[in-house]
Amino acid sequence: VMTMAVQNFRPLPRGKNRVFRSAQTDDLAEEFGDNNITLILDLRAPTERNEPKVQIWTRALSWKIVQANEFLAAGATLRHVVCHLNMCDGITHQFRSSRSGGNSESASSFDMMVSLIDQHGLAYLYKLLLRHHDAILLAMKLVALHLQESPQNKILIHCAQGKDRTGIISMLIECVLGCSDEEILNDYTLSEGNVPPVGHLPLSTYVRDSTIFEKSPRSVMSNTLHYLRTEYGSVEGYLNAIRFDATWQHRLQRSVGGFSTHGISARL
Repeated sequence: VMTMAVQNFRPLPRGKNRVFRSAQTDDLAEEFGDNNITLILDLRAPTERNEPKVQIWTRALSWKIVQANEFLAAGATLRHVVCHLNMCDGITHQFRSSRSGGNSESASSFDMMVSLIDQHGLAYLYKLLLRHHDAILLAMKLVALHLQESPQNKILIHCAQGKDRTGIISMLIECVLGCSDEEILNDYTLSEGNVPPVGHLPLSTYVRDSTIFEKSPRSVMSNTLHYLRTEYGSVEGYLNAIRFDATWQHRLQRSVGGFSTHGISARL
């Protein structure tokens, strides 16, 4: 069973045990158990992965490793796949540019971003992540398509800690599936005390207090929901803005099954 080697593992509320979340899965090398997961969506940057460990367990279990665009081009129909989607690519690209030695504007921009995270914490980081529309749209499409492809398909979404990048995607999925704010906030706070050490998170060595990446205070996700409703009118409005429109939302709802769309706009 996957849960022994993988921290912060749990199903999403209202996901009918078809969508799960966790911290990094590199340590599956230490535990080869039967599980029904057919897609692992890895939201980390390449520098965060322990590639030798991943290669060991994927080869042992005959899993493939693909890039997100490649998986989408295949219609998200492949099974037993680890799909790489760097959800913070915009942030790490900004970091790489700032440290290239010749771009003072990029360096200033990066330093300003770190300063704002120091001032406002995870709530500001989540706003940054939500602005990476293409990555979030791709993740949401992959989830909807893979679940739609077969009722036996199950997805595990993870990043390093399984609470920030994973928390954003989980929150959006939960909203589409009709979860109340209370369900979303309760799920988010379950990560508190269940995450692995900070390790090689892209920003952990630059922010003043890296322990923010180990915490999941209720107020952070509450503020994130408030931000989406203030800036976009609703979570549904945000999803429409990134082109995960009503057609895609209904596709995700139908894929999970047993879902009534009555009142969905009011909840979002």
